Amino acid sequence: MANRIGNGKFTLNNEIFSLEKNNGSNTLHGGIEGFSYKTFTYEIRENEIVFHYFSQDGEEGFPGNLNFYATYILLNNGLKIKYHATTDKDTIINITNHSYFNLSGEPCNIDEHELMIKADKMACIDDEGLYNGEMRSVCGTPFDFNAPTLIKNSIYQDNDQLKIGKGYDHSFIFSTNKDQVKLYYKETGIELTVSTSLPQTQVYTVNYLSGQLGKYGKCMHQRDAICIETQNMPDSINKEENPTVILRKGEMYDEVTSYTFKIK
Repeated sequence: MANRIGNGKFTLNNEIFSLEKNNGSNTLHGGIEGFSYKTFTYEIRENEIVFHYFSQDGEEGFPGNLNFYATYILLNNGLKIKYHATTDKDTIINITNHSYFNLSGEPCNIDEHELMIKADKMACIDDEGLYNGEMRSVCGTPFDFNAPTLIKNSIYQDNDQLKIGKGYDHSFIFSTNKDQVKLYYKETGIELTVSTSLPQTQVYTVNYLSGQLGKYGKCMHQRDAICIETQNMPDSINKEENPTVILRKGEMYDEVTSYTFKIK
């Protein structure tokens, strides 16, 4: 369950569900043992691998027996991930990929990376990183990446939301339905394009890394990578009039995100 759920609670079909809190007063990424901590079964096919996890009714407080599949498909120039899920009870679901990207090829500061996001609005956060219900236009702000922009030219600007997040840890609401994000690093010439069926992405400039080991055994610090977490609205179940994260019994959760690379 991507991102945060406020106060670790939500109401669905007039029933209150209490979740495990693991991020201050909130539930983050599915709770104490979200899907990223689970062991999946898998099936290898010609150019893809299908991972499957069965989440039992009540796991981490979420309702429904959920059958979840993530299919990783190798492309000529990248990777496509298809997400599918079904449930035997109405529930909520919001899946993302939390890869850390650095197009230099090793952990180092991402200030010189060029970022483009086709988004007209961003979602504001409170002191705990939870979407606070306020959306703002990106126009004229350091959140405007509609034109390719060096991260260093925006991330250090004087902005209340950047101060709260200690950098970017915010959702950008897309204004187009394909090729919504591009990341480029001039020194290597590598360009990453992210295209998704999902309506937005959380951009996270790894503001809280403090010496964890990364590639080549190098220590990773603040700003040494960037995450592009495609997803539905954070805390949708508590913030949206018609929550986009509800999966009804008998329906299929069906989303896709691709990551393609080229040398410019």
